[in-house]
Amino acid sequence: MKSIVARDLSRVAFELSRQPSGRSRLVRGLFVAGVLAAVAGLGYHLGGVQAATAGDTASWTTILSSRKHDLDQAQMMLSVSQARGQELERQIDILNQRLNACREELTFFREARTSKR
Repeated sequence: MKSIVARDLSRVAFELSRQPSGRSRLVRGLFVAGVLAAVAGLGYHLGGVQAATAGDTASWTTILSSRKHDLDQAQMMLSVSQARGQELERQIDILNQRLNACREELTFFREARTSKR
């Protein structure tokens, strides 16, 4: 029985791996070439940008100092606005207290007038 199985297996042709077709190799090669070209172009572009900005450091420092000045001005205006807002809230509270006192007086006078009748 063992010899029959061995003979049947020896007659079968085994294929260990398929050879890729020429078309798939071409597609892979074009894909890899495209990726490499994109990476090289990006590196060239970034290198040009870096070289251009290295020469402009003096202008960057002036821009930075002007932005810092603008930021300081904006922070000062914010603190002034917050102080104004707090003062207005305090004044509104005082006016609300006066309004409540006037309403109480009005209520008192109306009750006094109706009780006299």
